[in-house]
Amino acid sequence: MFLFGCGGVLLGLLLGLLIGSVILRAAASFANRILKPTKRTDEDTFGQWDDWDSGEPGPGSRKNADRTIPEPGIATGMLITFLWGVVQACCYGILGGVMALAFDDFGARSEWLGPLVLFCFSLPASYLALALLLVVTLPTSFGRAALVAFLHYAIGLVIALVVGAAVSLAWSAVGP
Repeated sequence: MFLFGCGGVLLGLLLGLLIGSVILRAAASFANRILKPTKRTDEDTFGQWDDWDSGEPGPGSRKNADRTIPEPGIATGMLITFLWGVVQACCYGILGGVMALAFDDFGARSEWLGPLVLFCFSLPASYLALALLLVVTLPTSFGRAALVAFLHYAIGLVIALVVGAAVSLAWSAVGP
């Protein structure tokens, strides 16, 4: 029975990472559409320098040189999503500990106020962490990575609203 539970958790983790990877890839694709990548000239000039003086051949031309932001593959997207989740867990843990120490009876007035404040304080840190992870893992600038991070949040919000509305409609149809 224990192994079935661990397998379920592992399957859920892999499914969550896959969904996060697909959302990240969609965000990069939407960002490329927004930025309207520059048109390619006759040939990509990457690696064709005049002063290349070593005996080795120069670097070849890039794949998809007309893309502004490279779309991550499934494995790269899963890695970025996993690392982002680790950073989010650390942010929530640190900020939650600080809130528990600083505001001893913070949640006494309302059950939802403490988690809401924690979410609002950790949202900018999480956004910045995703943008920095995208700068490191994808060859792009910080501004473009911030656009991808914003679109990632927007797509996630739309999916959450659609799923929440579907669950709410199903719950109201079945009854309590």
